[in-house]
Amino acid sequence: MTRFTPAKFFPFLLLFIFCATVLAGPTLHEDTIYVSDATSDLNSADVEKTADGKPSEGVDYTEDNANLQQLVDTPEPSANVKGLLYNPGDACTMITSPTNIPKSLMNQRIALIKQNSSCSIYDQINAVQNDGVIGAVYYGDGTTPTTPTSSKPSIKIPVFKINKEKGDNLMNKLNEFAATEGSTKMVRVIMLPSSGSFGGGWQIAIIVIGAILAASFLVSVLIHCRLYQLRRRERNLMIAQHEANVNSKLKVFTLEKSVLKTFPTKVYSKQLDRSVATSDSSKSATISEVCSICLEELVDGETLRELPCSHLYHMECVDKWLTTKSSHCPLCKQDATPPEIAEKREKKYAHAIQVQDRLNNIYDTSNEARNTGGSSSTFSRILDMFGYGGSGRESQSRVRPTGGNLFAIQELPPVHHDNLNRIV
Repeated sequence: MTRFTPAKFFPFLLLFIFCATVLAGPTLHEDTIYVSDATSDLNSADVEKTADGKPSEGVDYTEDNANLQQLVDTPEPSANVKGLLYNPGDACTMITSPTNIPKSLMNQRIALIKQNSSCSIYDQINAVQNDGVIGAVYYGDGTTPTTPTSSKPSIKIPVFKINKEKGDNLMNKLNEFAATEGSTKMVRVIMLPSSGSFGGGWQIAIIVIGAILAASFLVSVLIHCRLYQLRRRERNLMIAQHEANVNSKLKVFTLEKSVLKTFPTKVYSKQLDRSVATSDSSKSATISEVCSICLEELVDGETLRELPCSHLYHMECVDKWLTTKSSHCPLCKQDATPPEIAEKREKKYAHAIQVQDRLNNIYDTSNEARNTGGSSSTFSRILDMFGYGGSGRESQSRVRPTGGNLFAIQELPPVHHDNLNRIV
């Protein structure tokens, strides 16, 4: 599993900022400035300062905190629309001209309209538009305004709608500034389009960075998937070939202790030994006075184990021999394995040979493709360029360091099926 590091968190953070910027809705920025008759540019006006003497950053109204929306059938701001907010009064009957705005800034006004039931909001916007405003902000009780369709296309200024609470706060601030005689305070608002609050250059830069991050993330995912596939295939080959090596190199098999209990036991006595030798001379070599494993003489009363070939040994000696050394009789080399167990062992060994043959076919196919110049996929060639490919590696010898040890997958030596005859 890939670990999540701070280095990988940074691209995700940039991607999140990119998405938040591009997908951001319209924004209305509001702050307080000082203007005079000599002021001709809102950008050069002095901004109201906070208690610690720093310029105030203002307030941003968005869809989250003010339910800000753009009015239907009105144009979106092509850029940042900046102007002085003022109260036009009852736009349905007669518009009130502002007295506290300098003449040099009359062409930079944005109207704050309260929705009136005597006429539609579109009629009010048409009225202030004819008065020369560059934008409008309206608020009301939340009802949907209705108007004849013929009056909608005549609106050419951007219009934003905010909730009643924020609208009342702005209206109270305008009335407070207008009521103060000699006050030079004005409310400046900036209508930002839905594409974000930055300029065009920043938008292009963020889009380019976001595209690069998205492409890098996609390539990284593809490379990690490919590497995971290669590692998994290599691990499966290592496990399969290890099992094939273990099974194919077994030339001597042992028996389980549970199998030894099926072999009969006898209590040795010299008198029995002589009687058997006299009555049947063919078995005189079977019962010996010496254990062929430990080479100690047999003593009366000792328990002996009899193998299927009729040879007798000390039970502790032959049990250790059959479970750790070999399943064959030490004297005649006959296999003492019961037939049913020998049949299962033969099937297991045949399966090991089949696994080894499949591995050999895989390696032979790789060698043939490499020798004949077989074409690889475009993705593999790209991985080779970054050092992740396998063209520079030998498929017969893949070495991976693990904790100071080296585990290698090497080509298996040829195995002949007559190996079965050597152990059965």
